Amino acid sequence: MKNIFEIMKEYGLEVPEDKKKEFEAAVLENYKTISDYNNQKTALDTANEKLKAAEETMGGLNGKLAEYKDVDVSGLKQQIDDLTEDLKKKDEEHQKQLADRDFEDLLKDSISQARAAGNYSHAEGSNTQAVGECSHAEGDNTVAGGQAQHVSGKYNEYDSGQYATIVGGGTSSERKNINTLDWAGNGWFAGDVTNGAGVSLNSLKSAVDNIGAIAGGASIAKVFDTKEDLDVWLAVEGNSDTLSVSQNIYIKETGTPDYWWDGTGLQPLETDKVVIESMTYDETMAVLNATEEVA
Repeated sequence: MKNIFEIMKEYGLEVPEDKKKEFEAAVLENYKTISDYNNQKTALDTANEKLKAAEETMGGLNGKLAEYKDVDVSGLKQQIDDLTEDLKKKDEEHQKQLADRDFEDLLKDSISQARAAGNYSHAEGSNTQAVGECSHAEGDNTVAGGQAQHVSGKYNEYDSGQYATIVGGGTSSERKNINTLDWAGNGWFAGDVTNGAGVSLNSLKSAVDNIGAIAGGASIAKVFDTKEDLDVWLAVEGNSDTLSVSQNIYIKETGTPDYWWDGTGLQPLETDKVVIESMTYDETMAVLNATEEVA
């Protein structure tokens, strides 16, 4: 590429040697070469492209922001907090389930492996364990945990010493007791108790409750609007079984007798009829006078 002095010389122009430096400096301050121009143009084009890309990016961001213009930010944060809390609770519940499972597995392994673990204890049957000193376990998967405790049956609830005797009646998935006797002599049964005459404690309790209701003035009589209503009620299977012998049944309808139950059917409830006759004035005064004389 020709310098400026060579170009000027071709056109008959020549700068003295002592002025070339000053002339060259003045030209460089005011004019650029093609190379400089191209470099500047390239840099400018690059800057324009970056600016255009930035504008497109900002346009996309503005569009995204417009989509969330009406979103309740505080509500969204609350939902996130709630979900986080739910996940925490579910995780805690899951960890508890794992711990319960591990405990059950440990208990099962302990029962199946360590049988008569207590001093002077004895265990017999299937997967039983006598843990308490001098305790005895028998049956299926029973555990005697108290001192001198005796456990039979199957899958009883573990007790460390409250009960002297336990009868288990549970399953592999749910341990439970059906009979216990504590060291104070108090017995407990999951079901009823019946004596040799066939009388159960539950039936005795029902009878005592009825007596108590009568003694306390509570009425156990039944009341119906009409005799027809009573007949309809008696026709329902099982209703008559709820009636007691001598139980009164009253009918609200006038002109209709009341009844009592004899154990198999209805009987009219008879009462003395009170007859009030009309009295004259003289007869009334005679009665009053006689009363005063007696007084």
